[in-house]
Amino acid sequence: KKAVMVGEEYEALLQSALEDQAQHFDLEIAHLQARLASETLDKKRISAAEMREVEELQEEIAKLHTEVDLLSREYVEIQAEEVGHRAKSNSLLREQGVSKQLLDKIREEADREH
Repeated sequence: KKAVMVGEEYEALLQSALEDQAQHFDLEIAHLQARLASETLDKKRISAAEMREVEELQEEIAKLHTEVDLLSREYVEIQAEEVGHRAKSNSLLREQGVSKQLLDKIREEADREH
């Protein structure tokens, strides 16, 4: 049962990581499309102020991509920690159940002796 639970938790973690990667690459594609569009603009037709605005937006997009990458990595690490904590919790709950059964058995034997 434990192996199945760990396998399911690993599968969920892997699925989440794949979804994060898909989101990352979707954002990267959108960034590259925007960059291509801005590079293909006829630079003679836009003002210097508009060009600066485009460059500022590109810089902001790059910063946001970096932040998304960092947060995605942190999220995956936290999920991995959660899997470990959940496994430990399940183990402790099983031990608690066994201890309760033993305590009940001891009490039952003590009641029979008295």
